[in-house]
This record gives sequence, structure tokens and C-alpha cells, in this order.
Amino acid sequence: MPKEFDPDEAEVTRTRKIRRAFIEERYADIKGAIYGNIDEFVFETPVTYQDGRKAIVKNVVKINPID
Repeated sequence: MPKEFDPDEAEVTRTRKIRRAFIEERYADIKGAIYGNIDEFVFETPVTYQDGRKAIVKNVVKINPID
């Protein structure tokens, strides 16, 4: 993943348990790319900083098939 899961972004609880429904919804595109026939995927993740600023983190993920 391009960043650590963060309780402030509702990805995990305050006790660091993963919120599976939220993660599944937010990262559904990359999951589809992994199980599809895609070699490369541009991954965009919204980020909210502690001071309230918002940004989008963009990464290119290369997917290597397992034979």
C-alpha cells in the first residue's frame, strides 16, 4: 500500500483493527487489477493530514503475474 493505514482516515479503529468494509471499498480498484490481466495500475489515495489539509497520493503499481 502506498501509505500506512490511519485511524484518522477511518481505515482502522483506534485500537488498530482494520475496518474491512472500508478498506475493501477504497481499494477495490487495485484488487480488481491484481486479479485481472493488468501489468500496471495507477493508484490514487486521498490523504487528510493532521492539520486538515487534503491531498491525493498517486503511485504506479507494477503487477507481476505468478506462473
